[in-house]
Amino acid sequence: MLALALGCALVMLFLLMIYRSLSRPGPTPQAPVPPPPTEAPTRVLIAKGAITEGQELTVNDLAWATWPKNSVPDSAIQQSHQPDAQTKYAGYRARSSFSANEIIQVAKLVDKEGGGWVASILPEGQRLVTFPVGQYDGGGGWVQPKDKVDIMMIPDNKDTSGGVGVLMSDVYVFAINGYTDPAALAASKRTASGTTGPITITPESLTLQVSMEDSTRLLEISKSRKLHFQLRPLKEPPGEVMDFDDTRTIPLTIQRFDVIERSQ
Repeated sequence: MLALALGCALVMLFLLMIYRSLSRPGPTPQAPVPPPPTEAPTRVLIAKGAITEGQELTVNDLAWATWPKNSVPDSAIQQSHQPDAQTKYAGYRARSSFSANEIIQVAKLVDKEGGGWVASILPEGQRLVTFPVGQYDGGGGWVQPKDKVDIMMIPDNKDTSGGVGVLMSDVYVFAINGYTDPAALAASKRTASGTTGPITITPESLTLQVSMEDSTRLLEISKSRKLHFQLRPLKEPPGEVMDFDDTRTIPLTIQRFDVIERSQ
């Protein structure tokens, strides 16, 4: 009898558990979450091919391309706002270079009616001064536009009484042979030589960006002393320089047969 009663109790417990599981309400169905809204793409003006700094744009340099609207810069040229942009910006010059398929931004263009493009990008208080150079006093052909140089003063063949030293350090090279863009300079050399391999640019002229006061002093010194331009690392801090007013009093160091002599 005890066993029978225990068996009945177990059966009743099992049936009670089944009843509770069947009568328990299921999870409330959730409404489907709609996908996030997507912005419609827009048509923007791009560079059809590479455009070098200072290059005058033509209609064939520009093209329309579809671009995600949320990634378009504020200064981009959109077809919905300026449908005639290809002809409107023909004749403008590139303030800086563009790579192929890069979005054209108004901030990187110079108005064709706004004067010289170089004057438009030259910082206030700065001047450009150009010096004739050769292969061995212009960095051996390795100096490129946008590099930095130290300007060395060395005596010429007629005057050996002056000193040798650094006149200016960390000077920005604006142009080599009249080219402000390294790619354009290399392209001009390859076109002239008919080669497609690595090339070395022999400098003929070097244009520096300096203050107005420094440009005057450099031109004055270059009348009587020879200038040499040394390529320097872009991130190296400027080094010590000579006093402009003491450029002819520093003794010249000459080394001959391991004997160092100094002229006073």
